[in-house]
Amino acid sequence: IVHGWDGAPAHGWYPWVKDELARRGYEALLPQMPHSSHPITEEWVEAIEKAVGNTPLPDTIFIGHSLGCQAICRFLEKAQGVAGRVFFIAPVLSHISGLDEEEKETAHSWMTVLPSFAVVGTKARKFWALFSDNDPFIPTENQTVVRELLKGDVVVENNKGHYSEHDGCFELPILLRAIAE
Repeated sequence: IVHGWDGAPAHGWYPWVKDELARRGYEALLPQMPHSSHPITEEWVEAIEKAVGNTPLPDTIFIGHSLGCQAICRFLEKAQGVAGRVFFIAPVLSHISGLDEEEKETAHSWMTVLPSFAVVGTKARKFWALFSDNDPFIPTENQTVVRELLKGDVVVENNKGHYSEHDGCFELPILLRAIAE
């Protein structure tokens, strides 16, 4: 599970999902991404590689939130193996909105050189993404990346915001149902 920008393993729905997956027999990892308030692409990719190695297995499941989704894409782009499934929650993939000037500066390196989604799309058997129709940060172009470039499934819910603590999101049963399918 890769948390988002300014996130931490103890925030929002992350610990609940980790605990629920462990109850179901999964080995669930939830590493702290470095410099969460000012994320650096290379550092986040290295943190994922340190947690899972550089060769994901066919039964490996990745779960990302927000900018953590793009970090997963950057990791998969360079990975040697093919993961099983990838689940994105409010993914920042190709576009982000609602940022102040300082945040735009931090996001610049993430948004100017994007991963090759054509390559990423070959690095997992299945992609699935969850969006909210009132997310202040995630424009609909990110849905297009999932549908068209990653050939993934997209689910859009009403009034869930950015699926964060701020939005009152502390559990994510829809994700567990998608994993079980």
